Amino acid sequence: MTSKNVSSVSEYLEFIEKDSISNVLYRGQKYEGGLIPGLFRAFPNYSVNKLLSVEKELLHKLKTYGARKLTREYDNPWYLLSEAQHFGLRTRLLDWTTNPLVALWFACSTSPSLNRTYVYTFSYDEGNIVSENSNPFETKGITVYQPKLYHERVEAQCGWFTVHEPIKKVNGHYMNMEEQIPNQINEIIISGLEKKKIMRELDRCSVNEKTMYPELSGLCSYINHLLVDKVVQEQELRARADRESRDLQLEAEYKALSSIKKISDTLHSAVLLLS
Repeated sequence: MTSKNVSSVSEYLEFIEKDSISNVLYRGQKYEGGLIPGLFRAFPNYSVNKLLSVEKELLHKLKTYGARKLTREYDNPWYLLSEAQHFGLRTRLLDWTTNPLVALWFACSTSPSLNRTYVYTFSYDEGNIVSENSNPFETKGITVYQPKLYHERVEAQCGWFTVHEPIKKVNGHYMNMEEQIPNQINEIIISGLEKKKIMRELDRCSVNEKTMYPELSGLCSYINHLLVDKVVQEQELRARADRESRDLQLEAEYKALSSIKKISDTLHSAVLLLS
């Protein structure tokens, strides 16, 4: 796995473009590494058999309690897994996108602090894409699944999934992607100091909360941030104007003192000549 530090959207895209492979997925996140599905992360010490039992129970409860909210396709395991992942249930799926700008937005927006964030790229073979007719619980290794666009948000985010077979290290936790396929993973590091600037650049590219979350909640959140950004920018402009005013005042005082010193030196020289 290779790593690259970037400080702007253009630098980020320049690095992305160097990879000529067409089959690439992107994932933005606030923490380093740990490319592993939520189900495996939640139960790292469980045996594979126990983990599979938990997975089965979770999906069974979803079908039982969510029957009226799911379509009749819930007997399709791919549909059930996709819906479960979309609404926050822990599954063997991991979220990715085919749009590098979407991944960059998620990396920067999920962590407003000055901590650095990350985008990971995953290069895969065409043969790794699984068919809708396959069984997601029988896939081997790490495969790729393109979900049907049941939700406007999935379409807006160009969402794809990786599907993971639970593989444990000897006497250890479940293996993440960096451990299983390090040569297919790259890491892009975004400085915490640059995130605000990058978010503004992405907004100019129409990558923002309004487009990532097409529902009304996304629009409202975007409008809130516009207001906050406006206030912050006004505060920054006032602070800059105050600094410039102080600098001009100090410069004027320095010039005045210099003039007084020159006059004083001249008078002192004249007194010496007269004496």
